[in-house]
Amino acid sequence: GIPKKFLGRYGKDLSSLVLLKVPGSSTWRIGVEKPNDGTAWLWKGWRELMQHYSVGHGHLIVFKYEGNSSFHVMIFDKSASEIDYLSSCISNLRSGFISPKREDVVKLEDSEDCTTRQK
Repeated sequence: GIPKKFLGRYGKDLSSLVLLKVPGSSTWRIGVEKPNDGTAWLWKGWRELMQHYSVGHGHLIVFKYEGNSSFHVMIFDKSASEIDYLSSCISNLRSGFISPKREDVVKLEDSEDCTTRQK
């Protein structure tokens, strides 16, 4: 789930749909489930994002909150190296993975705020 400390600070402003900006100009719209028990977690679209980038046990995902229910996301593999986002996409396409529906993905223009670090 989403950490309670984060929810305590920003939870009231967090909408039921968040934008996760992944290096390489992809933005994923992910649903947030907020039951009435003070918890919240990423829900609709989350599994597809994890499959798209081949994220599994041992990977690390870092979220930087940018406000307005928008996050910059970096994904690190088991060796703690940031993944090659383009290679992950190509690998999944070759393995027969069907990419998310077009309405689930929002393209961003190049931005100085979202740069991919070189390995």
